[in-house]
Amino acid sequence: METMGRLCTIAVLVGGCNFALPGAEPAAGGDGSVPPADDASVDTSPGVDMAPPPPGATTTDHVASADTWLHSQLPDTNFSGDRVVIPDGNPVAIALMQFDLTPLAGTQVAQVELHIFTDFDPGAEVQVFPLTEAWSETQATFNQRANGLAWTTPGAAPPSRGTTAIATFTPAPEFTQFVVAVDPATVAAWIATPSANFGFAITSVNSDGPKLVSREGAAGTRPFLRITHTP
Repeated sequence: METMGRLCTIAVLVGGCNFALPGAEPAAGGDGSVPPADDASVDTSPGVDMAPPPPGATTTDHVASADTWLHSQLPDTNFSGDRVVIPDGNPVAIALMQFDLTPLAGTQVAQVELHIFTDFDPGAEVQVFPLTEAWSETQATFNQRANGLAWTTPGAAPPSRGTTAIATFTPAPEFTQFVVAVDPATVAAWIATPSANFGFAITSVNSDGPKLVSREGAAGTRPFLRITHTP
């Protein structure tokens, strides 16, 4: 994949406990990619409600079913095979993610968390916005959401995505799992109307955007939604 041309200086270190996920696999060594999950830390971003689930609730995990990222300087290139996705403000880059929530049909959403890992290159604050247009993981580029279909605005900018953030977090330091509260009403609407579930875009206005592990990353480090729901 394209090298962004610099490693970010970590300005803020967020402490965390040691964290391991069952079944984590080592990434290929020596290339700066994600290490085994048992070397990672975990960060709970401010605002995540860690209260016990309501009576009768069930919590299930849903790994990303599609992801890629868009690059303004390579506007016709698709990056769906990359082991990271990159949001950045300069040059502009946008990460896209989608989750299959059809198994939750008919349930009521109580809480949603995005679990996402940084790679060797963390960064400044990012925001998460719901996408409003369908896109193809293997065809989406900065200019097109699928072959022959342009984004209404290049780079999945509004109105191709919403204007109100459904989550915000600062993905630093490196090799850390972040647990991020996501607006449950947005996810509930996706479950109620699957045809409206286009996933979300992760964006940054900063020029030191992070590398976030994609669904092509090592087992145990792939992004997922943890959803607490009731029948």
